[in-house]
Amino acid sequence: MRVAYWGGCFTAAYLAVVAGSFFLGSDGPALAQQGLPSLPQAGGSAPPPATSAQPHPGQFAPPPPPASGAPARPAQAQPQPAAPAGFDAIADRPAADVYPRELVRTGVYHFADPVKPTPSHTPMGLWNLTSVESIYGTVEAPNESFAKIRAREIAAITKLKAIASGETAAGGVANAAMAPIRGVGAILTSPVETLKSIPKGVGDFVGRTQEGFKSDKSQFEDGMFAEIAGVTRKKRELAAEMGVDVYSSNQLMQAELDRIGRASAGGNITVDVAMLAVTGTAGAVVSNLGRVDALQEIVNTQPASELRRRSRHTLETMGMPAGLTDKFLDHPYYSPRRKTIIAGLLSPMKDTKGREKFMEAALTADSEAAALYYQQMIEIISSFHFGTAPVEEIALIEGMPVAISEKAGAFFTLPADRMYWTPEGQAAADKLLFAILAYKRVPITLWVLGDMTPQTVYELSRRGVQLGQKMTLNYN
Repeated sequence: MRVAYWGGCFTAAYLAVVAGSFFLGSDGPALAQQGLPSLPQAGGSAPPPATSAQPHPGQFAPPPPPASGAPARPAQAQPQPAAPAGFDAIADRPAADVYPRELVRTGVYHFADPVKPTPSHTPMGLWNLTSVESIYGTVEAPNESFAKIRAREIAAITKLKAIASGETAAGGVANAAMAPIRGVGAILTSPVETLKSIPKGVGDFVGRTQEGFKSDKSQFEDGMFAEIAGVTRKKRELAAEMGVDVYSSNQLMQAELDRIGRASAGGNITVDVAMLAVTGTAGAVVSNLGRVDALQEIVNTQPASELRRRSRHTLETMGMPAGLTDKFLDHPYYSPRRKTIIAGLLSPMKDTKGREKFMEAALTADSEAAALYYQQMIEIISSFHFGTAPVEEIALIEGMPVAISEKAGAFFTLPADRMYWTPEGQAAADKLLFAILAYKRVPITLWVLGDMTPQTVYELSRRGVQLGQKMTLNYN
């Protein structure tokens, strides 16, 4: 997973228009002289200047019009709900206005219109609920990240379904099902000889087996017998080649991985995994975050029990309180992959105080989408720490993990799809910004995953928030 930086500086012309509004607060001039943000007084928000400069390539702007000569999409009347003056109207949008056109429709699926803005894990941003209609049925993706995940999984399902197994696969299932019984029998009758015969390089077999049996399985994991039989290893190989998460909650994909994994583990079919590579925009990865790539390699090669053991060891080594570690490892919405990435990204931030504060926030996840939200958040914080400025502390302010840097001030990120300026969003933003300034009087920077309305850009800029980066992450 590599991170692409879209320049986020505002043009001089735009700043010249909005600079005067920085002084709306009573201490505005004094703070501005120190390079610190000041918040405007409540009410009286003005719309973005009509004469502002053209958007910089890194600014948040609507998608460009179709290229010259390209057929125009038929205009669709969209409802425009009324909004209070100075605030955005939230409205549905065509899928082609939200996603790259080549991703919206393929031979096996399409993103249905309209895409509906829905509440996210923060009142300051919204997710884009998307219906993904495929030849296998329709699934509701809670946000853009999950829509892209499901699109890639549909491509993977199509590849897997093309592998015929028939009666051969039935034999494979039977053989694979017997493997754990034979394996456990060998351990019980000849424990020393059996453990000596385990190949080197598979990790601490006893440790991960104990971890696997004593811990409750999450919705994302196979049973321990399937792991011993080699079925999950085959599934990991298949998933890694196709670029999908072997711990996905997509039951149709899991069924296909199980079908081929059992037949292959039973020795009845041979699968050329190199032929399963999924290509195209849906699988594009843009990043330079080598740490996530290294962690993904661990996920691809180690069973869930070993991932759990490693995550526990990682968290304990960094001094994470035992109560938080147990709750995180047992959390129902974090898959083994997400746990591995979060623990693996927190660990190298050795001199950062308050890493347990991020974990406290992560434990509030109440859905898979929220779990991905926190994974993406720590990916961006890690990118900031290693690529922009060291993070001395992670503070939990108004429920939001905020990175405090001696060099760059306060930094926070919103893994939401779009930021509209609404009364609720304004209240939440002002409450957070005031709380950050009360905690430490420093410049405030925001990086986002999605886009912002012009009104949001204007309102945040006049509050002194620096909109430095728009991030593009691997959506898994």
